[in-house]
Amino acid sequence: MSGTWTNATEMGRIAGENMAGGVTEYEGAFKRLNALEVAGIPVIAVGVVDLPPDKGYQVYTSRRGDTYRKLVLWDNVLVGALLVGEIEGAGVFTGLIKRRADLGDLARRLAEPRFSYAPFLRLETAKAEAYAC
Repeated sequence: MSGTWTNATEMGRIAGENMAGGVTEYEGAFKRLNALEVAGIPVIAVGVVDLPPDKGYQVYTSRRGDTYRKLVLWDNVLVGALLVGEIEGAGVFTGLIKRRADLGDLARRLAEPRFSYAPFLRLETAKAEAYAC
């Protein structure tokens, strides 16, 4: 479970709606992206980034200057991302988390600084073509 403010407010809104007779289901922490700025440095968190120890997640990190990336995967599926400083690609990561895309061999390369997102576009294009046939 993600402990970000945006997820907490969404859970509260849905709980209130359901207590008032509505029927709304919480779609999970991956629906929301938490973005903020700390000491002038942009930070984005989405999905599961604070992990219980020894639960089988793969965690990849990279650090360069004021830039930090932490990507959390479960069986080659991205389940969380924490980006500090350089936040480019947050939308791509969020989309991969929402789709529960199996990243295969690309999973390890995600945390690399200045990683090219072209392989993901090819992956998605190949999946769409396979589905259309």
